[in-house]
Amino acid sequence: MDANIRGLADRLDLAPSRGIMSLFEAISNAIDAIEETKRGYSNCKITIKLIGSHDLAQQAGDDTLTVDGFDVIDNGVGFTDENMQSFGVAYTLSKVKIGGKGVGRFTFLKVFSMVCSASFTCAAHKLNNT
Repeated sequence: MDANIRGLADRLDLAPSRGIMSLFEAISNAIDAIEETKRGYSNCKITIKLIGSHDLAQQAGDDTLTVDGFDVIDNGVGFTDENMQSFGVAYTLSKVKIGGKGVGRFTFLKVFSMVCSASFTCAAHKLNNT
């Protein structure tokens, strides 16, 4: 069975006023990735950087803060082979035990016109250092 990803994102019930849900999803994924390390929280880190919009209203002196995007960086497990396989399946059940519904990644496609993701796993790090 094939799935039309754009169709899934378009049918996702997400009001424009709830666009911040994509940020919450990214933070939730970062926490999940840290929990998967099984190291506890003492040496874990999540960094959130908001990317402001530089639109015409702001240039004209409007002080309203508008977010154009964000970066969420963590030191969790990253896109392991298992996580990558799960990422490729809509409505996956991989995180159902911790409340995941398998559709959070589609909130990004609903809210943003472009999404970039980079992941460095421990295995990749070891390969680069040999």
